Amino acid sequence: MALVACAWSCGDHAEKTQPPRWTVRDSAGVTLVSNHTDGSVRGCITIAPDPEVVIPAGPAGPPLFRVRAGGMLADGRIVILNAGNREILFFERDGRLQRAVGRSGSGPGEFTDPRWLGRGDNDTLYVWDGGLGRLSIFDGAGDLVRLHQVRATDDQGKPVAIGGRFTDGSFLAAPGPLLFFDGTPGTIRLPEPYGRYDMETGAVDPVTEGAGMESVSGGDAIYQLPFGKMDIAEPFGDLLVVGDNGTSVLRYYDLKGRLRRVVDWVSEPVPVSARDRREYVRHFNRIFPRSHRSERDARFAAERPRFSGMVRDQVGWLWVRRYSASWEASGHWLAFDETGVLRCSVQPPNGKMTPLHIATSYMLGWRRDANDEETVVLHALARDR
Repeated sequence: MALVACAWSCGDHAEKTQPPRWTVRDSAGVTLVSNHTDGSVRGCITIAPDPEVVIPAGPAGPPLFRVRAGGMLADGRIVILNAGNREILFFERDGRLQRAVGRSGSGPGEFTDPRWLGRGDNDTLYVWDGGLGRLSIFDGAGDLVRLHQVRATDDQGKPVAIGGRFTDGSFLAAPGPLLFFDGTPGTIRLPEPYGRYDMETGAVDPVTEGAGMESVSGGDAIYQLPFGKMDIAEPFGDLLVVGDNGTSVLRYYDLKGRLRRVVDWVSEPVPVSARDRREYVRHFNRIFPRSHRSERDARFAAERPRFSGMVRDQVGWLWVRRYSASWEASGHWLAFDETGVLRCSVQPPNGKMTPLHIATSYMLGWRRDANDEETVVLHALARDR
């Protein structure tokens, strides 16, 4: 078993006077990376406070509703999956709308529930429609090239959902909609499989299994436990990263299902407080109709999750979002390098911004403005490696 320890600054003096910030060791072919920090050190990535491009909603721009994905094409144009309006929007580099593609429907170039947009070679765009169970494939100009119906099921017989793309061109087959519940009362987590979907063969090869979403049985219904744990998965080149957000541990698998790396970091448990419960009920009842409103005595998780999202950037770093509820302002992200070492935490400007695409020198992100309208912004960033 090999063991390597390193501090943030790897000079001789630093190693003698500072404890190591991370430890890397090998155990039976699995690399174990233990980060002895919570990522509170900053400075490895700096994001410009003012955006270079702002794509607003309403009268000043196209209406944005449920933006779910976005990126930049090779010629600098910006592409956004505007899921609520069931369309793909193409913008010039300066934010001017160039073209809108798609509408509601089930025909070619139409969508019912677009959930994911990914970019392939030569600016090929893949859009996963969960409602139609198909991939729509567009070229970089926005013209429809091909429709592909996904008829595959996972090893439990449930339809898969496409949730990302690996470097070999295959897709992440994520758990589909929860179609059944085993009738067990109380809180439960049903294991959920993750696999690799090959578009040419239509087959799903299993990769690993997650613990599933922490859910509550409400008679013959099921709903996610407030502040409950769940799995979060992200393609990472030719690996799949899966984390149970009730812990601060990430597991990296190759596409044959072999565990290759385990990464952990310091994260103290935070109890769900009485204020958390009140704010959850207030927020839930504001966005859902009266017939689905949450009761104040609803069951809650005992602890808040540790993280709530992952994004792999263009240089191979993994950004992990520290957990914050949707009504909270904080939006810190932990930046792990390509080896799994936690370099620092990053707080995007303008409060709670969600990165859609992170390149070498810029970040495209989604946020809500002061009027609670959806906005897409492009910020320059600098890396100190």
